[in-house]
Amino acid sequence: MSGVAAVIPRPLRRPGLLVRSCLVLVCLPLALATGEYLAIVWLVALAAIAATAAAMRVRGPAATFAYSIEALVWAFGVIYTGGAQSPLMPYVVAPVFAAGMAALMPGAFTVSGIAALGLVVAQGIAASADHAMVESIAEFSTLAAQFLVISLVVGLLAAWVGSLRVRDHEGTQYYQAHRLLEQLYAITTRLPGALDPVAAADVLLGHVVKAAERGGMIRVSEAAVLIDAGGELLVPVAHRGTDRLDWDTASVGSGPVAEAWRSKTPQLRPMGVRRAQGKREPRRSLAIPLVVADHSIGVVALEAGQAYAIDEDAVGRAVRAAKSNAVRLATALMFDRVRELATVEERRRLSREIHDGVAQELAGLGYAIDDLAEQAREQGDEQAVKSLTELRKTMSGLLTEVRMSIFELRTDVDRHGGLGAALAEYVRTVGATSSLTVHLILDESPIRLPAQTEAELLRIAQEAIANVRRHARSETMWVTCMVAPPRAELIIEDDGIGIGPGRAGGYGRSIMQERAERIPARLTIEPRPEGGTRVDVQVGPARPQSSTDRLPAPRAQHRHADGEKQMPEHATEGSEE
Repeated sequence: MSGVAAVIPRPLRRPGLLVRSCLVLVCLPLALATGEYLAIVWLVALAAIAATAAAMRVRGPAATFAYSIEALVWAFGVIYTGGAQSPLMPYVVAPVFAAGMAALMPGAFTVSGIAALGLVVAQGIAASADHAMVESIAEFSTLAAQFLVISLVVGLLAAWVGSLRVRDHEGTQYYQAHRLLEQLYAITTRLPGALDPVAAADVLLGHVVKAAERGGMIRVSEAAVLIDAGGELLVPVAHRGTDRLDWDTASVGSGPVAEAWRSKTPQLRPMGVRRAQGKREPRRSLAIPLVVADHSIGVVALEAGQAYAIDEDAVGRAVRAAKSNAVRLATALMFDRVRELATVEERRRLSREIHDGVAQELAGLGYAIDDLAEQAREQGDEQAVKSLTELRKTMSGLLTEVRMSIFELRTDVDRHGGLGAALAEYVRTVGATSSLTVHLILDESPIRLPAQTEAELLRIAQEAIANVRRHARSETMWVTCMVAPPRAELIIEDDGIGIGPGRAGGYGRSIMQERAERIPARLTIEPRPEGGTRVDVQVGPARPQSSTDRLPAPRAQHRHADGEKQMPEHATEGSEE
């Protein structure tokens, strides 16, 4: 490794200085704007380590060691300068990039791994000193995982650039690498919404519809972008037209979408894309496969009335528009999959850390309290026994909360089960571990939502339900989930003490709002008319407020006068442990 790194031309070290300078210029204003002046001290320390490594001209294993130290210093700096809000967060790209340049791929992988390990160690030390920080680890890990993934991608690209034994420094390869670095740096400054599949699909759909309607001879009544989610049904991520998408989105069969998907050629049909044509106005349809590098990622389909003939010119314009925008959608989908895998793995790692660390410590403290209570009972000290019993109940409650946090971290939307199955499992667990009576209403279409949308809706539901369980002092909770892609609605209601003064904001609400904006979705948190709080999350076009389209409002009369609880078909009654 060191032998290969030794032949790297001297001018190839300049991009490292450029990237590091840009990151310092990003982090320094952030530190001044947020008032985290301690972050400036950390920046000076990081710059000193980098300057020492540059002065010593370290390469190979020595460079890996030097930049690993820089990554460790960065990790502790992030934890002690605001966590997820730390102005040092983007700086992780610098040591990984420098390691990739000086020590190639082994250096990039090692330093990025050291950065992740440093975050774990720093979190553990900080959490042991302040147990309140444990609750913020889950939210912090998502942003940290994104920056670590981006830093690794940049580091691998730097390793590729470093391995080029370029004689002509103005050559094509170096110029292309420099452009890629600029693009990757731009992406890191716009996370988390830089490569959003929903936004990319909406842009693609807009261009295709506009191209097809150019000249005014065609009027598209309904259009949608459908992507491959690994099953027989393609998932709609963008839609225009009617309120509810009632199309045949199967990738197998004889419909326009299935034929376009299978043949990878546009399909112009004298029929609609709907499951059942019925007595509706006759339709014409055009299904265009989205193919990137000979790999199908989805289909964009258009419907027009019988009166509008879709001619060859319109088909050609629509196909060209789809091809020119398909790469952007494919890139967004790929980036989304990488980010999803990294996030899931990070959540599972954190759940293991909490289980093996905080949960075990709390359990051990509980046993110690039991021993003290037994000794006090033998000595006849009833007051001490009473105090220790109350302390043991508090400790048991804390341990239950930690175990619920572990369960939340490990709960994901299964590829085959969908949002409803994951939500039902979580609601059943909440009902079994609390005194709440939980009523669950599921109304799911066979068509799935995009994976990121399902994951974010599940996290929003977990946060809202956790707030009810911890703070609402309620007896009953209603969870309603309706999915009809591209629209979905999630409602969590309780009969507790309500929002009230001083309870309308909070960190939990900010997290839910951030998750809703990523989908994107509309989040409403308001008092429930019958008492309590109502959390409403809507994805897709706004649902018409007609008498036939409203959700049945849960009623408070779920308990008879004699105290017997009335359980509907989908209700889950919790039992107190």
